[in-house]
Amino acid sequence: MAAREYRWRNFRNASEQEVKVAMALAPPELDADSFERLRTAYEARSEAGMVAVAPHAVFSSSPALGAPDIPQQLRRPDSTETGAAETVVRSRRTLVIRAAGPRSADYYFFFSVEQLQASLSELARIAAITWALTVAAAGAVGQVVARATLRPVAGVAAVAEAIASGDLSARLPAASKDEFGALAASFNHMADEVQGLVMKLEDVAAREKRFTADVAHELRTPITGVVATASVLEELLNELPFSARRSAEILVSDARRLRDLVLELLELAQLDTRAEPAASEPLRVRDAVDAVVRSAELRRTSTIENDADPEVTVSAEPTRLCRILANLLDNAIVHGGAPVRVTARYEGPDAVIDIVDSGNGIAAEDVERIFDRFYKSDDSRSHGGSGLGLAIARQHAEVQGGSVVAANHAGGGARFTLRLPHPHSS
Repeated sequence: MAAREYRWRNFRNASEQEVKVAMALAPPELDADSFERLRTAYEARSEAGMVAVAPHAVFSSSPALGAPDIPQQLRRPDSTETGAAETVVRSRRTLVIRAAGPRSADYYFFFSVEQLQASLSELARIAAITWALTVAAAGAVGQVVARATLRPVAGVAAVAEAIASGDLSARLPAASKDEFGALAASFNHMADEVQGLVMKLEDVAAREKRFTADVAHELRTPITGVVATASVLEELLNELPFSARRSAEILVSDARRLRDLVLELLELAQLDTRAEPAASEPLRVRDAVDAVVRSAELRRTSTIENDADPEVTVSAEPTRLCRILANLLDNAIVHGGAPVRVTARYEGPDAVIDIVDSGNGIAAEDVERIFDRFYKSDDSRSHGGSGLGLAIARQHAEVQGGSVVAANHAGGGARFTLRLPHPHSS
């Protein structure tokens, strides 16, 4: 806008200067011959049109110009002032400047604005192109600067993602000596500490598992003898004095509980080593649930409703699947309530088995830890058990490419969801 005003002002000033030069040559007496001499002299230095109006005649430098083309606001008789007005002459924008000459003669000079308009349009195009190039250059420079600035940040994100994915050896290059170099050094120090801590925790966990397996193996032989002796004692309970009978019953029960605990520990040790890979085969979920319900190992104190779709099959090892279902159903019976409902369906590449009890559900603080080894919630401590059943069920599922999760059912009670691949998923 400022450039446009500047160019217009220069155009008008230049036009007024031309008018002053022309008026210096204006004849004292205006007639046809004197006007012709003025026109010839003026056209030699200007392309503007000219109309002279005397009291009794009108002279024009071009047949295309005449008195009707003079703007009305410039027709001021007896005025000695110079005036200017913008008008349209023959469809062209024109600047008309009036000057008073000798002997009541008025001179009107017609300057075409089209050349100025073309110049302004060219100026606008140049300004637009310059602006576009400036913006593009600024954007390119900004992108280069942004990439150079954010490249170290992207490196931090990539290394952090690698560490989160399990690559604890990932580190940042600490080549620069600026703030990013200090950040890289601090980040690498933190990663070293985290790696060391994780390695210590893994070592502790491994020693714990080895200790558990060793203890279970050492206890297996003597516990077998204790259980055998307890079985004999159980057959003689009715022959014992009444005062000793209760103690003998407790001894028999605790011997069996200790045997179960040792067997579960040995099972976990075997799962930890993954010594026996799963030999999967197609199995009907409904048939597997029925087989577990009929098993004497399941403590049936409530009704189990087997509503699994008869057509749903899973790819699993029979013994492992029955072990998972037995542990989940036993948990639902002991810690939940009647009835316990089993359903099965397909969901993507998996067969999904839901076991829902009618108890009070799972406390929020127990949901994340319920599958931890030896973990027992406050409500479940009075029911006995080793706290290993759910951990064993989850590990058996993971060995076979599946998973087990726990949540509260919308209609009440706890819901344990077992996912296993189905034979048609591949």
